[in-house]
Formats: sequence, structure tokens, C-alpha cells
Amino acid sequence: AEDYDDALAGLSAEDMITNWSAYISSYSGKLWPRSTIEHWVNATVDRILDMRPKRMLELGSGNGMLAFRAALRPEVEEVWMADLSGEACRYVEKVCAHPHFKSIQHKCKVLHRPAHDFSGVPDGHFDVVAMNAMTMYFPSQEYLSDVLRKCSKALRPGGYVYIGCSRSVEHLQHFHTDVTLFNAQDETSALQFRKDCLLRRAKEKELLTSPDYFYRHKETLPGCFDKVAILLRRGYDCPKVGEKGCDARHADAPVEMTRWRYDVWLLKGELPAEK
Repeated sequence: AEDYDDALAGLSAEDMITNWSAYISSYSGKLWPRSTIEHWVNATVDRILDMRPKRMLELGSGNGMLAFRAALRPEVEEVWMADLSGEACRYVEKVCAHPHFKSIQHKCKVLHRPAHDFSGVPDGHFDVVAMNAMTMYFPSQEYLSDVLRKCSKALRPGGYVYIGCSRSVEHLQHFHTDVTLFNAQDETSALQFRKDCLLRRAKEKELLTSPDYFYRHKETLPGCFDKVAILLRRGYDCPKVGEKGCDARHADAPVEMTRWRYDVWLLKGELPAEK
């Protein structure tokens, strides 16, 4: 087994809780610049915490990239992290005990389990249940519905589910056409371009969910939620040539996060009163 004490040696607090290798452009096939990843991660945490939750459960927490950043906020009192990967859970436990994060260790609880397993999770306990860039890996929409019904039970009145980085089935063909166009050569014929688009689409394996599924929550998830909001992803495209922070590898590459993905809030009860 890997020695996680050695794995953490010499790492900064930010590097311990950021999976830099997870952000790969669908257009260029290369890693995004570190500055762009930092922006995306922080913008996602800000959105999860927009309604000032005190108790948070994250499903598919991975190495704690979002959960640890939330736990570091003084207003957040409790963060549960659940993940299917035993390796990820062991890593998070090591990070919790590291001096960089010792001050928030009492806030954190780690659960090794799949998303649908809510055994031991108290009903009506959390202000937010978060799933970021995760639902596209679910096996079916029926599985998604089962998880969301259990999320609803775990929420207190006024709590909400945050689903980040969801992919829309309505935009599937547009997305693959755009990626194919970005990578096409000048000599590519119209017929070859069409074949390349269809091949990309045929290789698609992720679960894509229509925003309409969430808008029709009273039919798809009866009795679970009271309001829904579909939100554009926060962020920006990479700087262009000549602009500050430009990375030549991505200067002309669109960012699929803002163009092709969306966020969802599913609210249980009423919005909290403004302080």
C-alpha cells in the first residue's frame, strides 16, 4: 500500500487538496493551466456555499478538493465526505490528520461508500448535499433519482442539493460537433467531418441529463423538493494570445465548463431569510 505520509511530504496545503490532473480539456486533450483550475475550484466552492450552509455532505468527494475548502470557512461547522474509492478515503483521512488541516479535523467525517448508500446518515441533518462533476458517472437516470430522493431525506427544511457541472443531453451533438471542428484540419472534407462527429458521439459513455428532468421535479421526484434553479457555470474562458496569463496550449480552446455544462439547485422548503 502507498505510504500517504510520504505522498504528502513537502506538499503545500493547496496541493494536498487539489487534483490538478483531473482537469483535461476535451478540445485540446491537455491539462488546463493551474490558474484556470484554481479559479474553477474556488468558484464552485463559492456557489455551494452561496446560501450559507453550516452542515455539508459531499457525495463523490474524491481527494476533498471542494469539501476541505468548505471546511476551512469559519461559518461551516460540519463536512461529511463520501466516496466509492477506498484509496481516496484513506488519502482524505491522512490529510485530515496533517498539521495543515488539524484545526478543522473535528469538522470532517469520511465515509467509504457509493452514492446511494445513506446508511447512518441522519434525516433532516444537512443544509446542503453537494455532487460536483459526478452525476454523469451514474449508471442511469433511475439511479440518479434514487440518490436524489435519499438526499432530500437528509436535508433539513430550507436545505438544498447542489449538482455541479451537469451535462445536457440536448447539447450532446452540438458539443461533439464543436470539439470536432476545433480539431479539424483545413483539408478535412465535409464527409469526413461528419464521420468524425458521429464517431465522437458514438463513443460517449457518460450520463447526460436534460434540465427538463429537474424542472419537472414534481413529476420526476415527487414530494422531494419545492423549488429548482438551473444556473450557468461560473468561470471564464482562458486568456487569448496577447492577454495576461495566456497559455499557448489553450489560447484558442473553448472551455466546456462554461459552454456546455450547468449547475442545479434543488431546494427543500423555503429560501433562508436574508441576514
